[in-house]
Amino acid sequence: MDDQRIVAVTKDGFAQHFVWLPRAHDLNPTTPFSLGSDKKMIFDPHEKELGLEQLDRSLKKYDAPVHIHKDGKLIVRGGFWDGRIAICPTEGSNEPYSKLQGHSSTVTTIICDEKEAVMITGSKTGEVIIWKNSEFDYTLLNNDPKVQQAGQWVCFKKLYDHERQVSSMFMNEEMGLFVTGSYDGTANLYNLQTGKLVRTFKHP
Repeated sequence: MDDQRIVAVTKDGFAQHFVWLPRAHDLNPTTPFSLGSDKKMIFDPHEKELGLEQLDRSLKKYDAPVHIHKDGKLIVRGGFWDGRIAICPTEGSNEPYSKLQGHSSTVTTIICDEKEAVMITGSKTGEVIIWKNSEFDYTLLNNDPKVQQAGQWVCFKKLYDHERQVSSMFMNEEMGLFVTGSYDGTANLYNLQTGKLVRTFKHP
């Protein structure tokens, strides 16, 4: 995940949260990361519904995205053949299980802002979706059946500017922009609030 923590998912549905210990190297140079009993988590029974066999095995090692929400209470992950995004509560969490179904192909990238008000996902076919958190804007909630929503996340906008898999994304909250990179050799710059395409950069 970053230089402070690692999340590993096992075949039987366990998620293990490894945390960096600054002084661990002094005690044992071979174990700089620690897995305490309070860091071991397991998905709820909905994990069987998700079925790890549904994961897209054609993805490269670093293309199956995992994102931690609400200080470790939820694990958001993609990589499923049907394009779903699984939002799984960890053991001891009172957060509900939910899933987002907006992509038509495997989700390969997930990013979120610091407040968790906006989440952006990219897929294997180049589709990008901006999800907005209704906890920050109740006007997003409505009875329109065309609006995909799960829990507090609402599909705000879909973008179809890439022709191949979205391989990376970066968000700059201060500037109100985000950029997506793709295997098609382009990087697209967007307005974070509106989803409007600002500029396309092509690799020479």
